Amino acid sequence: MKQEEHIARYARDLVEACGMHPDMALLHGVTAACGPLIYDPATEALTPADLPGFRKNLLLRKMALPPGPALDEAISAAWETYATPGPRYRAVMAYILAQHFGKQALFRPKAG
Repeated sequence: MKQEEHIARYARDLVEACGMHPDMALLHGVTAACGPLIYDPATEALTPADLPGFRKNLLLRKMALPPGPALDEAISAAWETYATPGPRYRAVMAYILAQHFGKQALFRPKAG
């Protein structure tokens, strides 16, 4: 599956499962930041067991968020917002959390 097909799936989940209207430029950037993990069915979606690594690698390192209860509460809220009987994709979770913490600029293309 190509990146654009993944992004279309993630946009659909944001609309249908989260009730959000995705900013496609931001969704592209967040998806790119997830790297090759989105191409492996074993790592494209998150399980509760994957959340500590997701927290460490994306939220603490890439987004430079401070650890603590506010971060943990935001992760839990994003998990609940992403109410789907199917898989919860890491790019969608990253999108929700980037929006929540106002980190959109990290994932948008640089002007110039």
